[in-house]
Amino acid sequence: MLARRAELRLTKASSAKDVDEYLAKLPPAHRRALRAVRAEIKTVAPDAVETLSYGMPTYKVDGKALAYFAAFKAHLSLFALPTEELPASARGHLAAKGTIQFTPEEPLPAPVLRKLLKSRLAAIRSGKR
Repeated sequence: MLARRAELRLTKASSAKDVDEYLAKLPPAHRRALRAVRAEIKTVAPDAVETLSYGMPTYKVDGKALAYFAAFKAHLSLFALPTEELPASARGHLAAKGTIQFTPEEPLPAPVLRKLLKSRLAAIRSGKR
């Protein structure tokens, strides 16, 4: 599941001016998968500010990053989520602390993503990192 280092290149979308342009530059399968991620983020945190940071779509709440996502050649990634809370059934998506990798063919299940987003949002709102 995890990509080899040679494949860890951001797509051309990293030069986008906004999230819509970022998604528009992606292959259709990547675009669909990340639109689903975006929809979950907006459902959990409708007040999150959508921006680009480090060339990636970023969602901030109270000035703190709730989540980032990015498209790479061989996979998609989510950053800033509490990966220690990943259920055992989703551990195959874990790349490193704070980094989750998946493919359009094997997305992170929506209930798992929602749980992680809610946990991160609660941490931000309680003043934790």
